[in-house]
Amino acid sequence: MLSAPAGTLSVVGTDLEVYRRGAPWTPQEITELIERIRAGSGRTDIARTHGRTPGALDAVAWRLLSADHRPEKKTRQAVELLRAEINDISAGAETDWWARYLQGRKIANTAKPARTRSPQTPKTTATPKTPKPLLPLPECVQTFAEQPAIDWTQPGTESELGLLIVQVVNEIVDPRNRYIMARRLGLIDGSNTLESIGETLNLTRERVRQLQNTAITQVQHDAHRLGSAAATLAVVFNFLDKDPTAIEALAQSLLTAAQELFSCRPTWLIKSVSRMGGRTPRQADEIAAAAAGIRDAKRRRGRELAHEQRQILTCDRIVDKWIHAATWPPHLKHADSERSTQRRRMPTPSGIASVGSFDSEKNGTVVHFESLLEESVFITAEGSDKIVTYQEQPCQIAYIGEDGQPHTYYPDLLLTLNDGRMLLAEVKPLWQMALTTNRIKCEAAQRYAAQTGWGWVSVGSSGQAYRDLEQRDISDLTRASLTAALNEGPVSWAHLQELRTQAPITAMDVAAFAVQENIGLELFPYRLYHVNDV
Repeated sequence: MLSAPAGTLSVVGTDLEVYRRGAPWTPQEITELIERIRAGSGRTDIARTHGRTPGALDAVAWRLLSADHRPEKKTRQAVELLRAEINDISAGAETDWWARYLQGRKIANTAKPARTRSPQTPKTTATPKTPKPLLPLPECVQTFAEQPAIDWTQPGTESELGLLIVQVVNEIVDPRNRYIMARRLGLIDGSNTLESIGETLNLTRERVRQLQNTAITQVQHDAHRLGSAAATLAVVFNFLDKDPTAIEALAQSLLTAAQELFSCRPTWLIKSVSRMGGRTPRQADEIAAAAAGIRDAKRRRGRELAHEQRQILTCDRIVDKWIHAATWPPHLKHADSERSTQRRRMPTPSGIASVGSFDSEKNGTVVHFESLLEESVFITAEGSDKIVTYQEQPCQIAYIGEDGQPHTYYPDLLLTLNDGRMLLAEVKPLWQMALTTNRIKCEAAQRYAAQTGWGWVSVGSSGQAYRDLEQRDISDLTRASLTAALNEGPVSWAHLQELRTQAPITAMDVAAFAVQENIGLELFPYRLYHVNDV
């Protein structure tokens, strides 16, 4: 499990007792409490068994009473009243005691008067907030968290880690802090610098930085909440305490997640996520340094191989996959009949955005990229003999979004092939191609390319293309589980984790299902839904 029950064990005589005073109640403990009350145990004995005070037991019993039987104020008789109500429930009838406890707690909190502090009384220490417990994580998520070194070696797990980080941000309680972290990670459109976020929120750069650090601290505290995404992230990083040599494996996993999902500087992302996972600033720097070393070595080696024939053949094979996966119009325009193109939008330089460039021998100019995946695709175009030249962001395309509003879209790449054909391409990680917003953009780009006489393709890493999602084999069990869940309404991130206990559903399965069944897929917040439900 992700964590042991709150409290410590102490020896009293020959009995082991659990000390839980001040710890939040969990669904399991509520179930045990109901059984002990039903069995006829006394108030004091039950309190001692649970490691609680009798007063705390009275309070939770009061919350568990139904509205018809609940007295106006908490009373020492609450346990007996609850026992009578339990015995009155028909045999075989099911009662969701955890839901009743949460409802009772909500009523109790609503009834509390607002606290005021006398201006003469100085505030000496901050009182930490008691975390609210969630239901335990599904077994499949616990396995992912408890065996990160194993899962990191499996293809596609970087998608799982990226989604986990997104869910950690989703669960930040304070909406302003959640917005700041989402902007900084590039999950929300717009510049992700401290200054630009401050302008949006009417805050100074320094204040945004302070709130960013507060959000990271909140995530660290949230890791103690059973069932939270932060708890899973903390277990992943705590694995380093058992095996410090795994730092390179974790750094590589984070680096791949940065390439797949987040529009921010990888070093900053890795440091911040490491802090959210409970690492100290020094430990976070070590993980980021390991990732930087891996990234630099990979770039160095990749560019060296680009000048070798073996790499040229590899690039040609990847480009062949792009050409085969592309959609071609009946009437083509060739390069000799096309006017020249030029970049329509430059990357926005910032201290965070993943923006870089390299000198292109093929184009005789500087080529700019906005992500690690774009850099990989551009280097493939640079090294392939099947591509004569290429232009990044060659055109702008107007389209209507899912919100019904007009938007502008800039495709990533226009390739001039050695047979004269032109191929317009969008660069996206394979599973991200399934997001509703990206599918709408790509449909608009495909229409534009057909009208212009160009081919169209959406490409990922290592020759992956949108067609791979269309043709991916999804098991009958996985398809049936997702279909049944959608028939009951939109599927959230938490609901998807529950489904994974019933079927071996991967992030790529969900993406392929969305494409093949024309199902809506949203990332922030995570949601799988019928398009006509919007």
